[in-house]
Amino acid sequence: MKKLDNCYVNITDNDIEYINVSIKDKMISGKGPYTPLFEEKLAHYFGTNYSLTCSNATLGILMVLMLLEIKEGDEIILPATAPIMSVLPIISLKAKPVFVDNEENSFNFCIKDLSKKITKKTKLLMNVPMWGYSNNIDEIVKICKLKGVKVLEDNSHCHGSKLNNSYLGGFGDYSVFSTHERKLITTGEGGFLLIKNEVDYLKLKEIRSFGEAYSIESNDQQYGSYGLFLGLNFKLSSINSAIGITQLDKLEWKIKKRTENANYLKTNILKISSKISEIKILDNSINNYYSLALLVF
Repeated sequence: MKKLDNCYVNITDNDIEYINVSIKDKMISGKGPYTPLFEEKLAHYFGTNYSLTCSNATLGILMVLMLLEIKEGDEIILPATAPIMSVLPIISLKAKPVFVDNEENSFNFCIKDLSKKITKKTKLLMNVPMWGYSNNIDEIVKICKLKGVKVLEDNSHCHGSKLNNSYLGGFGDYSVFSTHERKLITTGEGGFLLIKNEVDYLKLKEIRSFGEAYSIESNDQQYGSYGLFLGLNFKLSSINSAIGITQLDKLEWKIKKRTENANYLKTNILKISSKISEIKILDNSINNYYSLALLVF
């Protein structure tokens, strides 16, 4: 166990061994072998069609905004509790963040307020469940489908959290996760996207890698020329991906230990004061306890 910046990063000998192997490979950039392997394992774990790593989750959000061609004046809906990292990609494109209230004592969207905030200018809703707690994403998606609004899940805190026996990340059209050092899956810095649609997946690969041609209509989907499409450089290195592979293998263990610790704290806090309780938890949800969120009455 290694202590970094007042939090514990579970770097073990297995992680270090995998890093040593990866760094000896012929390619250690984002085109190295461990990046596609990490993506394959992520897609398998979350039960989605495609996964795509990126250099951090904030840029993962920007990639989706670029995919949807978000422009000045377009509106993106977020919860009022969303952190600044979720908002910055929106304002960088001169789009407008529109905040929706949360339900009382909960990270749920207030459905009544959400219905008022969706307009003709709304291009995307970004769901941002906080501290590992699942929110009412199932209700949100139903409303957005009726309104023709795409949904991006920013699950940067929610690796392995579930709702109705499904992992967060499988409800919206796209989802993004952070793998910063404080997250339950860490690559130091980094992130990944989960994508359902093949066309979107290939376009996002272009955006991630200098506009390199991957599209279905491209003659060369694997090693196209750079600059054929709009793209920058958001790749994650093979070395970082190697850490992610071993971290993913430990995710279920981490959630188990964090849940045990959270239950211990809740039980003993109640012995001290009846005016402190955990934030409202949804039925049929499993939370990873990235952090324990408490209410003080």
